[in-house]
Amino acid sequence: MEDLVSIIIPMYNTELYISKCLESVVSQTYPNLEILLLNDGSTDRTEEICQFFVQDDPRVKLINKENSGQADTRNRGLEMAQGDYILFVDSDDYLAPDLVEKSLREMKLYKSDLVIFNCYHVYTNTGVEKMYMERDFFEGAYDVSSDVNRLKFITNTFLNCGCGTELWNRLFRADIIREHNLKIPEFQPVIAEDLCFNLLYLLYASKIYVSNRRSYYYLRRENSNAGQAAEVSQINRCNEISKFVFDYTVEKGMDYFTDNYYMIHMLLLYPEIMDRPIKVMKDRLRGVTELEYCRQMLKKTGLNLIPEIKTMGKARGLKYFILANILSNI
Repeated sequence: MEDLVSIIIPMYNTELYISKCLESVVSQTYPNLEILLLNDGSTDRTEEICQFFVQDDPRVKLINKENSGQADTRNRGLEMAQGDYILFVDSDDYLAPDLVEKSLREMKLYKSDLVIFNCYHVYTNTGVEKMYMERDFFEGAYDVSSDVNRLKFITNTFLNCGCGTELWNRLFRADIIREHNLKIPEFQPVIAEDLCFNLLYLLYASKIYVSNRRSYYYLRRENSNAGQAAEVSQINRCNEISKFVFDYTVEKGMDYFTDNYYMIHMLLLYPEIMDRPIKVMKDRLRGVTELEYCRQMLKKTGLNLIPEIKTMGKARGLKYFILANILSNI
């Protein structure tokens, strides 16, 4: 019997986009799908439109629920999913016809725990779709079965703009999610829950395949969750995510990651402080809510040059070592 792929689609007031999204899902060349539509309390015609797909395709299931946010809605989908693999899709985006087929083929070919693919960014501000290819991914098969290699993938690929940090551009193995009871963290306000879940999942992956094929069409619109999240203090957001995952490694007894976590912390902070004067960097860092945690992680980064070079290479390791020494007296 063919593997079952569960596609989880949280929806909230996306009547303008949901038809195109669902057409691309039900038309996938790989047929053995479970399509879970989770209507998060929409007040527009989203539910009505979905009913047409439910009536026409027995693979489609509609679940109506009170509004509770995207993270809780996705977690509800994880609880319901019966598939061998999990794919998240946002309700205003759409897929290439062979996304599932190619991702599953790569999953089997490379014996992967995770397949990551690229996307097109679609802009519709002018009423006409314009597609852009942003950065290329670091394509290849990665053996991350050891803690050393797993940390290298996280620091050199995942947190180095090498494969994206989203939930929707990857195919997950459901058994890993179930075995470790992984959930998408619910932060209030919303703060990069995708990135956080991916970090947790990567702690358990042994093999990863990164493809540069662009099979997902990501719609950029002003009133999306991404736009709302931008209102949150970015540096504080990164610090909160860092502490959440660090505490998880402590709770699970992942000593190697607990001991070396300062590298991950530094890389989470760096995009929000880079290319700024030192005084501005320090001022921003002093504003985080978990200041003592941040300070201690920076101090560790500034004391461990050799491990950083071994993990990230001479140039990057030295850069973060020097920067952490400058910033550690916040």
